[in-house]
Amino acid sequence: MGLWIFYNGVVVRIFCNRLIDKTCGARYNDSKVCLITTYKKQEVFFMKITVRAMVYMAVVAGVYAAITIAQSAIGFGAIQFRVAESLNLLAFFNPIFAPAVALGVFLANLLGSPYGILDAGLGTLATIIALILIRITKKTTNNLLLASVWPTLVNAVMVPLVILISGGGLAAVTWAAFSPIALSVFIGQFVVVNIFGYALFRYLMARHKNFILMIEEV
Repeated sequence: MGLWIFYNGVVVRIFCNRLIDKTCGARYNDSKVCLITTYKKQEVFFMKITVRAMVYMAVVAGVYAAITIAQSAIGFGAIQFRVAESLNLLAFFNPIFAPAVALGVFLANLLGSPYGILDAGLGTLATIIALILIRITKKTTNNLLLASVWPTLVNAVMVPLVILISGGGLAAVTWAAFSPIALSVFIGQFVVVNIFGYALFRYLMARHKNFILMIEEV
């Protein structure tokens, strides 16, 4: 399988007779290691997270939490239009934003949700599931519209569970109680993610390609 070592400040793997920088395609025949650093190839062995990337991740997490807490009146509960949910689509362009959005959800739900730790746990789990599905959709279809569906569907299932369980435990989870909340959450998510979020990122892709390139190359 090869040996992992540090080489020029990054992790490399010794298993061939030349250095191949997968990021730029350069070859260095006098080396005895094969360097794999890019996360944009299928053969991902290592993702290098730079200080710049960590700053972007912290900003996204902070923005998500701040926006959601600021609009807490419509950010939690059965009727919610959580504008920050559109940030889920950042993960379509770069996987480093997936943990950033998940952290933002955790902080927002922990600090602002009336459902407390239950929302912090199940709400964050819902986001993680949606983000994983967004990344799978990116790799299999590269379809932003299809990817935008996942946060809506997953939250339409998970948010009603949080609300009902926090109010009366598992016994409170009945179809009669679940279905109207699920429909309400679905509508809110659809408006925020599938209409607003999708339209925003399609606009950026068409008119501000440099911004898209910037977030793709963080």
